Amino acid sequence: LEDVQDRCIAISFDAEACRIARAAGGLPIGWVLHDTPQASLAALEDLQPQYVFCDQRLLPPSGPLPQGPWDWVVYEVTDAPGALRLCAQGVTMIETMVPARLMRELAGTVGPA
Repeated sequence: LEDVQDRCIAISFDAEACRIARAAGGLPIGWVLHDTPQASLAALEDLQPQYVFCDQRLLPPSGPLPQGPWDWVVYEVTDAPGALRLCAQGVTMIETMVPARLMRELAGTVGPA
């Protein structure tokens, strides 16, 4: 992974696997939630991953997500309004199965950086 290590994250649904990856060093860790952020908060605060991965269906419909030393990465995002809502809630990265459509939808809603 030497050539791409700066673009890699060791991720797992298993918190213990994340702890092992952290101890091995070299890559940031990402914990993939099985449950809602609120139900996972104590374990999340204990683990302190650099990234938290979560299916958008597990997130509340509004309000900020729990903050910590992590970035939120949300997957299964398929529409521009949903992507914008997630960004407003504190999500920093999204995954989509329809990137071309999502980019077209977002083209008219996001101003220049």
